[in-house]
Amino acid sequence: MKRDANLLFSVFAIDALYLVSFFLPVRPLGKDFPEGDNEFGWDVFVQVIQAILNFDDRSWTAFELFLPNLLLWMGIICLWGRVPVVSFVTGISATAIAAKSLHWWQLFPYPRPPENLPSFLNANLGAYLWLVSMLSLAVAGFIFTIKQWRQTRRLRMIGDR
Repeated sequence: MKRDANLLFSVFAIDALYLVSFFLPVRPLGKDFPEGDNEFGWDVFVQVIQAILNFDDRSWTAFELFLPNLLLWMGIICLWGRVPVVSFVTGISATAIAAKSLHWWQLFPYPRPPENLPSFLNANLGAYLWLVSMLSLAVAGFIFTIKQWRQTRRLRMIGDR
């Protein structure tokens, strides 16, 4: 399977979703809304890295929140390297771990939306977009796996003639 415009667009779109999530608001980790203002995805990313490097009892929980990032980049590399099955599996794994982690950190769903923000979604748009980037990797991996399978099947049929 050669790299085509669809693959390039998919990798670019997944990267764009992931990177934009760093600059959108998210709820501060471990805080209720009256207690703190919004932070950005980048702030949470740095907090998670710091918690991992502190080697305390929060390190494993922080690593669980960081793991989807590693899986996402591994999946993107596999997608670009024309191994879409691995990219599909890492995308599904990243999505599942990210959804569980976000729920555990109480980033999703809110028990009560903050009063000073215009809507429920805007309060945590960065976290939702981060999760969507993982899901889009899984979808792209699935689509390119099917595409690769069909191309292999077509080549076998030509070779059998």
